[in-house]
Amino acid sequence: MYDKRIGMSEMDREWIRALPKVELHCHLDGSMRLDTIRDFLAEMTMDTDGSKLPENDDAARALLQAPADCASLDEYLKRFDLPVQCLQTAGHLKKAAYELVRDAAAENVVYLEMRFAPALSVHPGLGMDEVIGSVVNGMQEGKRDFGVYGGVILCGMRHMDPKINIQVAEAAGRFLGKGVCGVDLAGGEADFPPEIHRDMFKKAREMGIPITIHAGECGSSENIRTAIQLGASRIGHGIAAKGDPSILNMCRDQHVLLEMCPTSNLQTKAVNDLSDHPMKDLLAEGLYVCINTDNRTVSATSMSREIELAMEKMGLGRMDIWNMMAYAADAAFAPEDIRRKIHVKLEKFKEKTLTSEM
Repeated sequence: MYDKRIGMSEMDREWIRALPKVELHCHLDGSMRLDTIRDFLAEMTMDTDGSKLPENDDAARALLQAPADCASLDEYLKRFDLPVQCLQTAGHLKKAAYELVRDAAAENVVYLEMRFAPALSVHPGLGMDEVIGSVVNGMQEGKRDFGVYGGVILCGMRHMDPKINIQVAEAAGRFLGKGVCGVDLAGGEADFPPEIHRDMFKKAREMGIPITIHAGECGSSENIRTAIQLGASRIGHGIAAKGDPSILNMCRDQHVLLEMCPTSNLQTKAVNDLSDHPMKDLLAEGLYVCINTDNRTVSATSMSREIELAMEKMGLGRMDIWNMMAYAADAAFAPEDIRRKIHVKLEKFKEKTLTSEM
């Protein structure tokens, strides 16, 4: 976590700690523990490029965490190289998923959707279904041990052959309702607009798979429009919506949720300063917005940290934060009974802590 402590009251910090949290946008490979990555690399018997983590933690973090002054999304994405190398066995995939649930539970996340790109772990010794099944098993064991509800979102990668991403959608269909809850498209947005992979989302729609798509992170509001036309009910980041009234109306009218991640948005230069982040303005304009970590390790953050930033740097109040948790619960790719349980937790918390603000 970055060193500078955010200046806010201990009462607000305690409120944040106690808040039941809902996180919809969290990448598995970007949220692995440093020690786990080090252990995984040490276990690997075939390490073709000799990649190892330095024993010094600060030097290791420099390889895994994007700097605050990261130049671009492409530079940010380079921090995933080592973690992806680690996710090449069923055991590693399962453990990484389990640990992410445990870390989320430690800060009172009651519902978590973790996403990852299964095609990046497929090789002759590990098939697509085994890759997905390993992550699902890790998450389900985490639910059993820590009580965190959730699901797995399968990401297609923008730079990959569209045929591979169709296979990802087909795999999502096989696991839908069995741990997998949706599909996504991730990677370098500037060079690979979403329409390249329209057949992936056509397949997902045919199979009834919920869709979220990374869009509007690199300044293109048209990518948001295209993503919604392709079937997305949620948009990953969506920063570029702010400057386009037609996109704002489209998101508002169709109840499209924007999954925003303040620290990541700052690092990838989607915003130049957190005070410029559009989250507060979008909420005020009646849009559906939620707050997320994106990548706990790469961005050196947590849900509590992101909420602190939103309150301290963007001027959001407790009711704004609670509303975003409720929006996230509404938009979760979860069965109705699970969404209802989340709302019960949120309502009880509001009755205890927010009645004086209503």
